[in-house]
Amino acid sequence: MYKKIIVSFLILFHSFLLFSSKSKEKKNQFKEEIIVTATLTEESILNVIDSFSLITKKELNSLKPLNLSEALSLSSSTLSLSSGAYGQFSSVFIRGASSKHTVLLINGVKINDPASLSFDYSPISADTFQQIEIVNGPQSSLYGSEAMGGVINLIPEKTNGFSLTLFGGKNSSFGEKVSFGKRFGKNTLSLIYSGKKIKGDFTNSDFDNKNIYFNWDIENKKFSLSPFFYYVSSSTGIPFNYGFPSPNRKSTTEMNLLAFPFKYKLSEKSFFDLNLSFYKRDYTLKDPDAFWGSFYHSKSDNYQLSSKFVASPFKNTTSLFGFELFKSKITEETESGFSFIDENYNSFSFFGEQLYRTERLNLALGLRYDKFSEFDGYLSPKISVSYNLLSNKILISPYFIFSKGFRAPKVSEFASPWGSPSLKPEKSLNYETGVKFAKNNILLTFSLFNTKYEDLITFDFITYKLKNSGEDKIKGFSSSLTYMFKNNKLSISFLKLSSKNAVTGEELLRRPSFILKGSLNIFYKRLNIFFGGRYVGERKDFDEKNFTVVDAESFSVFYLNLNFAISKNLSFFAKINNVFNEKYYEIYGYPSPKRWLFGGVNIKL
Repeated sequence: MYKKIIVSFLILFHSFLLFSSKSKEKKNQFKEEIIVTATLTEESILNVIDSFSLITKKELNSLKPLNLSEALSLSSSTLSLSSGAYGQFSSVFIRGASSKHTVLLINGVKINDPASLSFDYSPISADTFQQIEIVNGPQSSLYGSEAMGGVINLIPEKTNGFSLTLFGGKNSSFGEKVSFGKRFGKNTLSLIYSGKKIKGDFTNSDFDNKNIYFNWDIENKKFSLSPFFYYVSSSTGIPFNYGFPSPNRKSTTEMNLLAFPFKYKLSEKSFFDLNLSFYKRDYTLKDPDAFWGSFYHSKSDNYQLSSKFVASPFKNTTSLFGFELFKSKITEETESGFSFIDENYNSFSFFGEQLYRTERLNLALGLRYDKFSEFDGYLSPKISVSYNLLSNKILISPYFIFSKGFRAPKVSEFASPWGSPSLKPEKSLNYETGVKFAKNNILLTFSLFNTKYEDLITFDFITYKLKNSGEDKIKGFSSSLTYMFKNNKLSISFLKLSSKNAVTGEELLRRPSFILKGSLNIFYKRLNIFFGGRYVGERKDFDEKNFTVVDAESFSVFYLNLNFAISKNLSFFAKINNVFNEKYYEIYGYPSPKRWLFGGVNIKL
């Protein structure tokens, strides 16, 4: 396995140098890449203080990921783990933080479900989006509850004209994507449909998925209104459960998101925006053969009103103030009956951020207050500072970040029979320092981080109730290299983790000792070659058959995509996942897919 890893990454370097040596250097390429998630304002990636990952439209088009979980495998800071075949429940760990400590946004609108502890990333199609932004570390000063480990923001695609993509693959799997976009002056209409039917390698491992996105942008000199609708329908067979074959276990998920973002320009240096959204999620799990629980159903109706005012009253400064109202009704039932019906889950918050930017100094001060109907208020501060130096045309930017985050207990944790109304929010405290080096087409980053988690919610086997007693410590080192020539891009990242329970000293489950990732995206005439892979080190996991903690083996997996353009309007592609046909487990006891081959065509009109 080590030989394959070394050979694969040598291929990355050699191939990139071969192609890049024939191209001319383009200056300041990184200034063209913009991120909005870190400060709620648009800024070049060179000015962002926080450590982050950015997955661009070009990378998504080259990789053609089957779902969001596969797309996140490109990120330098995330570990995406699926429980077996395509479409199975997928968790995401940002620098070792739990999935339940990550906020997921679509165009800035939170879609974390208050009815479930962890969000399942597999039903979301990545081909609906043109950019994915991941910000590491606690971000509660802007995003409130659950942003203890980080934030993922999905930026929907803006389409123009008509496009049709068809593909087929192993086990008679197939999929399609239809997009249509039309511009009317400054107004834009976008409609995207993405559907996939994938038949896995095991009995009862089918994945049937549909995503629909609709957007209408209306703009004039003073204001913009950009309503959008996003719909997800997913049905998944679950071939294994608790380590045993599960021929009839299935889950279905349906999501509806309707949002009305409105922005009004007050002056050249100030604007006001308002966003009213409705988000509904319905989840069902059925297994007539399971003796531990044959039925589970939850649904939530969520209403959110958020607003912010942004102004730059003085030179080099930007001030941001906002508020957020959140109201939910949640229902949960099992084969024994309803656990609760239309349980309220409401919150109010207000936040502020002060940015100060000069040629040398970048400073961000943030503070947010959240008050939930069931809990006391909580303050989330954040301080970020960096200083820019220029030496031999190399930008050197050391930085320091202090931040706190929290997660309010979910309804199932305080209203269910095994819950407790006396639970307090979970908390995180993070210190991070690092340095960024940038010159023309090279970006190199290093960071050290140390995060402490307190009042984690755990189960008390004496009282059979939940309580606040857990403490974790996660620290580590990360580095990344991005090297670009013309349209070509080489990315390599390394993440070293130490994650332990602060009370027992035991290692946290499913957090590897280290992760190594790399990808190479080459454009040569009409041919686009995308080659990438990841190595995930040894980690502790749970053996569901024997109810014991085990040592999970390290694994490496590689993918190769070839895209060939016949013309501007017609192209073909081939996609190979798990190139070397490795047998591995992302989650212990759930075999991951073997080598998969797909082929397809893309037509533009």
